[in-house]
Amino acid sequence: MSTVFVHVGQAGCQLGQTLWPSLACERLGSPDIFSNSRTRRAAACPRAVLVDSEPKVLDSLIAGVDAGGFSFDPGSVATSQSGRGGNFALGYAGEDLKDALSSGQQPLWARAMECIRRQVEGCHGRHLGSMLTHSLGGGTGSGLGTRIVEEIRDAYPRSPLLVASILPISTGENPMQS
Repeated sequence: MSTVFVHVGQAGCQLGQTLWPSLACERLGSPDIFSNSRTRRAAACPRAVLVDSEPKVLDSLIAGVDAGGFSFDPGSVATSQSGRGGNFALGYAGEDLKDALSSGQQPLWARAMECIRRQVEGCHGRHLGSMLTHSLGGGTGSGLGTRIVEEIRDAYPRSPLLVASILPISTGENPMQS
């Protein structure tokens, strides 16, 4: 039985960056949370999907082998080049569907769901459930994270879904922090 981890937005991905070394120390190679690496950079690959609308955090995550002996699969990364500007609605709806279709590229949430589908299909035995980490502040973590939670629930209605939501600090430039 395997669990698929989904890290959405900068905060969710940074939480994953902190979580996976601990999991690797305890359970490296466990088929529940690691799959055989498709790359030759490391022996184990976290059963994780990384999603962000800006590639800067994701680039640092997939750049090299961690000291724990694992590396993230670049094929399980969904990213775009435009941020969501702290806007929930833009994160949820994404770029204009007409623009996405005219460029020949699926919306970010659809690319993320394709990565999740591949991870679920590659599970060792049965898909036990999913865990999603995201922030409630900002646009990608809050808006896109909510959209992906809905899509996972629709695609896998009988599988448990654990969501770890990170609250923003109490004051700052984000309207949720006022």
